[in-house]
Amino acid sequence: MRWSFKSCMHLLSAGVLLSALSGCGGDVPSGDPAMSVEEQAAANSQAELKALLESVASSGEAGSALAGVESSIQSLSLDDSVKQKLLKDYEQLNSATEPEKVKSIAQRMAGQL
Repeated sequence: MRWSFKSCMHLLSAGVLLSALSGCGGDVPSGDPAMSVEEQAAANSQAELKALLESVASSGEAGSALAGVESSIQSLSLDDSVKQKLLKDYEQLNSATEPEKVKSIAQRMAGQL
């Protein structure tokens, strides 16, 4: 079986997503007594989504790496205008086929988080 670059990138993206979902490398310390459990979970979710978008921005490959992104955006505790902008950008990202366009949109989205 021969591995193509695209297959390797999808595998790498899946690995990054799994690492992010398992809580590796979160920006918020898990034992911060000043934050409630809900606030910590929201901050971790936002950090995980940002890490995923940064990974997509680096590779220029979206595809299956975007699974769950829309629901993650909707579940974040963000200002409605920011959330709507992210959802609009997500639609563009999900339909983008050119790697440079994918990189640009994913980078813009990560910057909003």
